[in-house]
Amino acid sequence: EEELSGNTKLMVQAYKNHIEIIDRLALQQFFSKVKYPLAFFDAEMYAPAVPQYKGTSPFEAMPFLFSWHRLDNDNAKLEHEYFFQEENSYAGKHLLDKLIEHATKVNSILVFDTAQELKALSAVVKHLPEYKKQIDALKNKFIDFSDVFTHLWYYHPKTKGSMSLKKIYESVFDKNIFDELPIKSGLLASYKYDDYLKETDLFNKQELKINLVEYCKTDTQAMNDLFVYIKVAML
Repeated sequence: EEELSGNTKLMVQAYKNHIEIIDRLALQQFFSKVKYPLAFFDAEMYAPAVPQYKGTSPFEAMPFLFSWHRLDNDNAKLEHEYFFQEENSYAGKHLLDKLIEHATKVNSILVFDTAQELKALSAVVKHLPEYKKQIDALKNKFIDFSDVFTHLWYYHPKTKGSMSLKKIYESVFDKNIFDELPIKSGLLASYKYDDYLKETDLFNKQELKINLVEYCKTDTQAMNDLFVYIKVAML
């Protein structure tokens, strides 16, 4: 341990002593940037090896689903909405229209690791350049919630160094809300969406849609739960 430095040493000490790391000053600075009404946003991607739609490339990540939990203030009821591309066609315009509609009603959009969502939105805008100004304004509302954990402003020793949303949630609340879901990862969600597009049985198709929406919804619900927990923990 003497040779360890920085965050690694802090994580080892937290694990050995069974204590959480709570950097109250850093957390206060983070939360001061978050303005109500706010939303928790997560998107799922479809990246077929063989391009399915005109103008797209092999393995291009195309969002087909997003979950949106909105919280208007500390005491407000959490509201949920989602977008799901049912038709086997490029979702870009319909998805952006719905996302922009939601985004105009909030001041902050919390995302767990913004890299994937930002990359996907930029790819969509390449196909629909007329949306660039609106999407740039939307991106300015993005706040990366994963910063709280990667910078060790908050750290739970049971994560054992993992910075995944699922592991952090399980460590904090001592339960895994993803275990009971038929779909447990973004990669599997992509495969299941491919199954959805090819499915001809209406019952099976609806079941696949429900499972996909529920998986994405669970991600944004988990973000909200952690957001509320950490706000209380830093007091």
